[in-house]
Amino acid sequence: MAYMNKNAELKNGYNAYIDSSVDDMGTQMDVGLLLMEAGDTYVYEDAKKEVAILLFSGSVTYEWDGKKVEADRPDCFHHDAYCLLAGCGTAAQTPDATPTPAQEAAATPTPTPDPLSTLPYTDGQLYAAAYLGYQAPTDLDFFQQTYFGGRELPVHHISDGDFYLIIPRDPNATVCLYKNDMVTDSKTLFYEQTNGDAFVIGCNVSDIFPDVTVSITSGGETVDFSPYISLKDGSVQVGARGLNITRISTSS
Repeated sequence: MAYMNKNAELKNGYNAYIDSSVDDMGTQMDVGLLLMEAGDTYVYEDAKKEVAILLFSGSVTYEWDGKKVEADRPDCFHHDAYCLLAGCGTAAQTPDATPTPAQEAAATPTPTPDPLSTLPYTDGQLYAAAYLGYQAPTDLDFFQQTYFGGRELPVHHISDGDFYLIIPRDPNATVCLYKNDMVTDSKTLFYEQTNGDAFVIGCNVSDIFPDVTVSITSGGETVDFSPYISLKDGSVQVGARGLNITRISTSS
């Protein structure tokens, strides 16, 4: 039995559905789907067979026996059909197939928006940050799947404590991580990057002292902040210029 698999990839040109030379399935005819692009011409002529060419959608010109008819059908569900029926031995052709606007729109790939563009930043915010968990980034997988297509983000360990996700708003931002010393009240450069990529930090082994400073430079200005959990109410503090996207409780 010769018929077209509905899951098979269709090609430009004639795609046979029923081939009478192999098995006509009791129809005594050939049936196929003709796919054409703008500028294509398809010619059919058979001395022993008549032909019916039914327009599903698009704009074509039917030509046969010196005649010519323009046909346009945006789709096959809401518009009347056009069909050319030509007798045996008649040369029939459909030149200059022009796709409808709907077909052109369907054929044009829709760009996939960057998930990071959905973050609800407000004016002046230079980064987003989220608390991920204590001693393990338990909520990291959600953010990696939602915003980074499952890509694993780098983790920078300052100390064994809380974990935070940091997402610079500017992909070209310069980011520096500094390790804070509680005794000397000084800070030492721990890590630097210039590509504005997101990352995770493990920090704050002590509840009373944030041991990391994140410095983000974008558009000629630099913002420093230290993420921490408030001892007053357990809220996540990410700095005045940051967007807090924390999902989980700090008590979990």
